[in-house]
Amino acid sequence: MKHKLTGPEAAGAAALAVPFLILILPVGLVLTNCSISAILEALRSAYTLRILGFTAYQAFISVLASLAIGLPAAALMATRDFRGKRLLKAVSSVPFVLPSILVVLSFVMFYGNNGALNTVLDRLFGVKIKILYTFSAVILAHAFYNFPVVMNIVSGAWEGIGNSAENAASVIGAGPVRIFFRVTLPRLMNSVLSAAALVFLYCFTSFAIILVLGGGPRLTTIEVEIYRAAKLSLDLETAGALSVLSMLVALAALGLY
Repeated sequence: MKHKLTGPEAAGAAALAVPFLILILPVGLVLTNCSISAILEALRSAYTLRILGFTAYQAFISVLASLAIGLPAAALMATRDFRGKRLLKAVSSVPFVLPSILVVLSFVMFYGNNGALNTVLDRLFGVKIKILYTFSAVILAHAFYNFPVVMNIVSGAWEGIGNSAENAASVIGAGPVRIFFRVTLPRLMNSVLSAAALVFLYCFTSFAIILVLGGGPRLTTIEVEIYRAAKLSLDLETAGALSVLSMLVALAALGLY
């Protein structure tokens, strides 16, 4: 006898069907255009390996830059109470909720050859600096976009561990620097690694920032190469093979997180 779906069961079936139709099915269609031989050929290609290496390298440097900004910000948020703290935390999270293309456009308007920064420098000192379309521009944009991830994750963990261990270390004569590296940082390491893995994932799969601010083939990443192969060269097999490689690295970062 056939079982008729009840209201909740029908809603559950619909909820499963939606991600299948809008996500899993399109991804599956992309993957059907590639083969094992295409993936192995991509792995044997010096060009592909160079792009994969650069993609991982720029993501790693972006993680370091995000940590350099996010960890001091997390310390400020977790250990100090001051007027405007909630507002500052809300404002610092704005880059994370902005569309990436808007972040790119803001960088162009500020750091461009005729942007706000160079306009001021030209009027005051008669000089201009070149930041756009360089590796530094990519790292700056990634750090600006992702440091709130580090700040929010680490500051939340920092507030949760309390300061009893730090107080005990201070009583026996340990200085602030030693307390941080010997007591606080080891207790925060899980949150720091989680934040770093998440930022690495975001930066490894970055597209708009690399496409616009990279400025050329020298700074091409795996995501941009997938776009070039599928959109410009109409080589769906290569695009599918590169997508598999990208997903494997992304899944490894996600597993670490």
